[in-house]
Amino acid sequence: MVAICLNLDKTPATNGALRVIPASHKAGRIELGYLPEYDTKRAVDCECMAGDGFLMSPLLLHASRRSASPTRRRVIHFEYAPDEHLDPALE
Repeated sequence: MVAICLNLDKTPATNGALRVIPASHKAGRIELGYLPEYDTKRAVDCECMAGDGFLMSPLLLHASRRSASPTRRRVIHFEYAPDEHLDPALE
């Protein structure tokens, strides 16, 4: 699976830029109870300018902080996966 994120607005760290823990997707799906074991000190802010885009694995541990300077932070987010990786109930 891959996620494509297209930023419509400038998103600095002070406005809730996406934060990721590099290489965390390599562990596969992580159950909620194991999340505290991950070193959040390694988290990286993905600051973006309007028009920037990036690719990421949806399994990458990611979150956004609360905005300290709230302005728009619109993102168009697409996820792609081969049919065999999707739930059979999806069409």
